[in-house]
Amino acid sequence: MKVLEAFSYREDQGIFKFVAQMNELVDGNVYKKLNYKVISQWLKANNFLQEKYDKELNKTVTIPTEKGIQLGIRAEKRSSSNGVEYMLIVYNRQAQEYIVRNMEKILGGEMVN
Repeated sequence: MKVLEAFSYREDQGIFKFVAQMNELVDGNVYKKLNYKVISQWLKANNFLQEKYDKELNKTVTIPTEKGIQLGIRAEKRSSSNGVEYMLIVYNRQAQEYIVRNMEKILGGEMVN
């Protein structure tokens, strides 16, 4: 957890880029790299994210709850290079800093209020 104290916000970004940025601070020879799935599962368990069926995309997608939106999480519809539409969850500065501050709870599976 100490290494994450050096984390500094760069830009609003999706979970893959955000976790990659955090992992830049983690020595993979000493510590296990962080995984986006653990963070996403914790955010769902703590009512920041939810899964919902999207009629337009014709599939179940992950979107922020009202609590997640207030934290600074938003969903953006995007198109891949081959034209397939998908939902990207984007984390602003406040959301990223909240996640970094709560990494110990996230990795320990602790719930928040």
